[in-house]
Amino acid sequence: MKKITLLLSFLLTTLFVNAQTVTITSINGTDADTYISANSPFAGNTVLTVVLTYQNATGDLTLRLLDGWSPIANTAETKTTIKGDPADNTLTFTLTIPEVSPAITTARIQAFGSGGQTKIIGIQESDVEVSANVTITSINNSTPTEYHTSTSGELTEGETLTIGVDFTALKKDPTRDNLDVRVRFIKNNYTEIPEGVIGTTIVTNSDSEQSTTVSVTVPNISENLTGVRIQVLGYGFSAGSDITINSYVTELFNIDASTLSTNKLTLEGVSVNGNAISLGSQHKSDNYTIFNILGKSVKTGNIDSQINISELSSGVYFLITDKGSLKFVK
Repeated sequence: MKKITLLLSFLLTTLFVNAQTVTITSINGTDADTYISANSPFAGNTVLTVVLTYQNATGDLTLRLLDGWSPIANTAETKTTIKGDPADNTLTFTLTIPEVSPAITTARIQAFGSGGQTKIIGIQESDVEVSANVTITSINNSTPTEYHTSTSGELTEGETLTIGVDFTALKKDPTRDNLDVRVRFIKNNYTEIPEGVIGTTIVTNSDSEQSTTVSVTVPNISENLTGVRIQVLGYGFSAGSDITINSYVTELFNIDASTLSTNKLTLEGVSVNGNAISLGSQHKSDNYTIFNILGKSVKTGNIDSQINISELSSGVYFLITDKGSLKFVK
């Protein structure tokens, strides 16, 4: 029992004596605490030369900056130590204070490793460029989720949707005529729908969040599409440069090509004149149905030579007969 006790005592003493220790000794040639007290909060792009003193190193050492306790990207530097040496050894690191907005009141310089040390500093707010952002907030005055639920995720060809968009710090795309927000439908694999038309609204720039609406029409397609995405696009500063930015409605939609596709609107010998649709003799006695833009039947009958549409409100309609279909505007 005495031997076991002596062995444990020896092991604990060895571990304690040989434990790695790391100290932030100096910054820019001055005692670390004194330098921080005199100069914190630091401005962005301030370069600090930081000296670490260590003993009994068990691995490499990393110096980095933390926001609270979260690492700040691109501030870490790692250097090789002399492993196991009980004497005082030093490593010199170069640390550049990043530009931030808003300011960070509790940043930390951290010597990362077993037995490491941290020093609390502040970082001043920099005059950094605001990142641009675009987000779809509503569809036809409902949240995207509510609209998806109410339609069971089914979009109607030819229907015009009013898309609410919040945006911040947009710029004019140099390839476009105006500063604008765009909305479009794209396939599940993020490729364009050939029949799709992009909805556009001209906006003004502001670093504060603004709201607008964009009208976009569900495309008439030649084949069924599932997993359709609604995408909003803008242009502005992001990830360090001016680029096209975008975001998507989380929910996916379907478009049924059988609903009323312009690719199948091949009705011949028909013309629309004011309050009447005139049809050639080849259509005489055919049955017809007129649908509105929402796909609702608004008039049916049997064709003579004309169809009276005086009672229809102004808008987009679809005429379906035994011989084909026609999209027309009243």
